[in-house]
Amino acid sequence: MPPPPHWVVRTDAELDQVLRDKCEASLADNRPVLIEFSAPWCSDCKALEILEHAGEMDEAYAGWHRVRIDVGRFERHAALRKHFGVTAIAFWAALQPTDCEANVAVWPRLGRRVVEVYSNKTADGPQAIRAWLAEAAN
Repeated sequence: MPPPPHWVVRTDAELDQVLRDKCEASLADNRPVLIEFSAPWCSDCKALEILEHAGEMDEAYAGWHRVRIDVGRFERHAALRKHFGVTAIAFWAALQPTDCEANVAVWPRLGRRVVEVYSNKTADGPQAIRAWLAEAAN
């Protein structure tokens, strides 16, 4: 499966459709959804992309349906950011959808975290991130 488009600017309506599509895929194959709040200016987000392009995250990401959300300079998708408590990026929310007609806000949460690959290399190296993804998926 190819990686998701990186830093695609979407309207709230477009994002809602992407989330519904990922929900349907999740229900079909029982893989959870990983929402990645991100932006192209974010050092931690860029560091995650480097890990991805180096292939270091392939196996860990294979168990997920991913949705990267470009928050801009925190002016985009305010309601969704507020719901998940996003105050810093890169921020991940791991979800297990149960109803694709329901708002993403009611999907059961498997975990959430700020990922600081660049800012906090000691705690958030590739191995720690892979471990978190594996734990959240179970």
